[in-house]
Amino acid sequence: MKLTKKKAHQPYDRRRLMLLTIAVWAALVASVASVAGQNGGGALKVTSFPSGAKVIIDGTDTTKITPMSTSLTVGDHTVVVTIPNSGWNPDTRTVTIVSGNNDLSVTLLPTPTPGPPGTKGDKGDKGDTGAQGIQGIQGLQGIQGPPGITPEQLTTIQQQITTLQTQVTVLQQARGGLSGMQAFENTGNDGSTATSTWTAPAGVTHVMVEMWGGGGGGGIATGGGGGGYSRGIITVTPGTVYTINVGGGGLSFIPLGRGATDGSRSSMTLGSTTLFFADGGHFGHDTTSGAGGGGDPSAAVRGDGHEADAAGGAAFGGTFCPNGEQTGHGGGVLGGGNPGYVLLVW
Repeated sequence: MKLTKKKAHQPYDRRRLMLLTIAVWAALVASVASVAGQNGGGALKVTSFPSGAKVIIDGTDTTKITPMSTSLTVGDHTVVVTIPNSGWNPDTRTVTIVSGNNDLSVTLLPTPTPGPPGTKGDKGDKGDTGAQGIQGIQGLQGIQGPPGITPEQLTTIQQQITTLQTQVTVLQQARGGLSGMQAFENTGNDGSTATSTWTAPAGVTHVMVEMWGGGGGGGIATGGGGGGYSRGIITVTPGTVYTINVGGGGLSFIPLGRGATDGSRSSMTLGSTTLFFADGGHFGHDTTSGAGGGGDPSAAVRGDGHEADAAGGAAFGGTFCPNGEQTGHGGGVLGGGNPGYVLLVW
């Protein structure tokens, strides 16, 4: 029996070989892509409107313009798409790159250009009156004012005025009327007493003396007291030289510097003898207000200065002082007191 050799089907074998080759190639590409993903890489494609924009990634110019593609590591990257000097605003954003393909599409916005101002419109109608606002909160209570005089004190003052009027009448009858007046001030602000002299004129045997002591200095938390007040008739000898002392205002408290001081006494003296006086107010303490200075007990009219509040105490009779109502006023908190004043009439 003769055996015949069977020919192979060549077209069928070629197809099998081609499919096997494609499968191997696909597996190889997948393997490479997998390796690339494991190495932390990804592709970024950037498009923009308008196109032709520069792309800057993480501060480095890619030297490419849109549309463009580039490879980046997996993770966040700062991408700037810009057309310099073109009237388009740059677009900056953070892009998170993942393994594989990544797309970024950007629309640039035009830079606004202000146009010329328009014509002024007509004035509108007056609007309706708005509703009344809510009532504000109540303010803080003011500081307490100085105490007023009692009926007994008023009676005493009236009696003193009557006595003084009688003395003035005697003075006028002795001289045939008043002939002179001299004021003494203290213009310093260092707390010292201003000293002057007065010589009794020929023929003058009596002089009316009116004086205010200096105000006390203000403390760290309280004010100084007001100066005392005295008015009376003093017997003098013509040609004799008398010393007139005008009390200075007390010094204020200065933190870590100095303590507050009392106001100085105003007085009229002959040698070492004090003929008439009005004491200065006391300084303010940490928690206690300064007390007012006292008047001369021998005075026809006398009064104690007011105890201080935060603004300092007023001198007694300061409102009718020729030198002003601040004469002898105590200093407020951390403030200096005001000097006193002396007035002679003959």
